[in-house]
Amino acid sequence: MKMKIGIALLVAIAIIASLHLYFIRDSVDGTALWNSSEAYFFIGVHAHGLHVSLLGIPRLFVTQLLRGVELPDDDRISWVIVRATSSEVERHIVKQEDPDPGRGPTMFTPRGDRIYVNYPACGGLCIWAGDHFDLAPQEERRGFNGIGFLTMRDFENKNGWSKRRFGVNLTDSNFTIEAGDKFKLSVNILAVKTTGQGSISINMLYPDRSPSQILNIDVRNERVGRTEYRRIFNGLQ
Repeated sequence: MKMKIGIALLVAIAIIASLHLYFIRDSVDGTALWNSSEAYFFIGVHAHGLHVSLLGIPRLFVTQLLRGVELPDDDRISWVIVRATSSEVERHIVKQEDPDPGRGPTMFTPRGDRIYVNYPACGGLCIWAGDHFDLAPQEERRGFNGIGFLTMRDFENKNGWSKRRFGVNLTDSNFTIEAGDKFKLSVNILAVKTTGQGSISINMLYPDRSPSQILNIDVRNERVGRTEYRRIFNGLQ
């Protein structure tokens, strides 16, 4: 009898250990660049994934109770790039192969008709080539002293360009940029709060017609199902 109870207990523990809960937490940061005829948005979406067996729930609870940080099991970073003019909107999604955020594109800086970035995983000084990031020509890397001319700072009407960085933090925010006198763009940020949901939406504002939404990104901090988790992380456990 005791043996049967022991076997049943072991089977129950094995079943519980095989069942997992899945969690997703997004962090989102972006950069807006614009001049008198066009605007660009470079938005990095970093998905952190955590899966824990039912046996691991007490450990997770204690970690949160002590205000500790549970390291993610999976990471995925993708970039949503939007280019808007008064007549068209282009959208591209670029996957960052290296999930280390410190290896991704930063310091977005326009110069002439090109947008330059520091992209360590791609080799350093890169340009936005219309639908992907590409290593800047060698002569430009030498002439520009590497990434020396790039900047993290926001600026307004510098050589015709303006720049503003933004992200989903703990408070709601919004701002409007003016690309000449033909159209405006409204950026509305709903912070991730206790509901576990937030968003970034961008609307085109015309002087003679109704606003038009050109982008919406949902930002999550919540539990998801196994199928959804695997979809986000491309089949990872």
